[in-house]
Amino acid sequence: MATIKDVAAQAGVSVASVSRAINDPSSVAPLTLERINSVIRKTSFAPNKLARSLKVQTSKSVAVIVPDISNPFHLKIIKGAEAVLSAAGYTLFIMDTEENAEKELRNLRDLLDRQIDGLVYIPVLTNQRLPRVLAEARIPLVVVDRSLGEDHDTVLSDNFGGISLLLSHLAEKGNRRVALIGGPETSRLGRERNEAYRVLVRKYHLEDNPHLVRSGEFTIEAGFRLARELIDENLAPEAVLATANLLGIGALKAFRELGFKVPQDLELVVFDEMGDLVDPPITHVRQQAYEMGAQATRFLLERLQGQPGSPRTVLFEPLLYLSSQNKT
Repeated sequence: MATIKDVAAQAGVSVASVSRAINDPSSVAPLTLERINSVIRKTSFAPNKLARSLKVQTSKSVAVIVPDISNPFHLKIIKGAEAVLSAAGYTLFIMDTEENAEKELRNLRDLLDRQIDGLVYIPVLTNQRLPRVLAEARIPLVVVDRSLGEDHDTVLSDNFGGISLLLSHLAEKGNRRVALIGGPETSRLGRERNEAYRVLVRKYHLEDNPHLVRSGEFTIEAGFRLARELIDENLAPEAVLATANLLGIGALKAFRELGFKVPQDLELVVFDEMGDLVDPPITHVRQQAYEMGAQATRFLLERLQGQPGSPRTVLFEPLLYLSSQNKT
């Protein structure tokens, strides 16, 4: 006898879509519904009444999906979410997409098969809109760190404010030739932080030189490569701002290999949580990751309890942390 997974596979949809076609047909697009029903008729699939009754009940489970579980920023978001969920009696599922759109899609389908009630969601950088599988599932979700438009509750950091803190600090120390090692322009996150730098170098009367601006993926490898480019091309920056912790780690590795002492020979500042990733610590702005995870989860629980209203966006201000060499 065919199973619900067999029907989903033959119809080319998720198990969650088949479940909705059975339990709530009006929530499924007409063409998708007809395709599912056609497969059901061909396979003689007979939904178990007990299973159907269970599927419409809450599972008391919520998932947090992140792009890199080894990143301290994402770990703190998970911890903030877990604290709120545990107090509310919910089970937490955690999935790591490794910034890979295909893996994210597999993870989302797996989570929906588990009948989760809601999702705290940091999408991969290549996503500019909600994945179709989530749109079809229609479960409550809150987007964190990366915006997918104005249709969802969203919790973000103030990217402009964080870059401003770092450039203001460098300007106050007398640096004028400040290079940027930024994230990809194809992502909202990378684009916002890079654009903030371009605007603020003029505000703080720093050298406005497009050759000082480098961008790549949010990886250690990209940070290393871009830092080497700055030095190999003899651009001689007095300071470098990296717009993510992994970029900062890569840049620091490159500078040390080239014989630069940081911050004595060349100052490096980073947008993002550094934690114990480097020793000695370097100046950075720390996002309020734990609080962001907790707030996102509170929003999600309110939606799960049926609270109506327009989508909300909350912006958290980053906090400046000086290295011991920079403290006075």
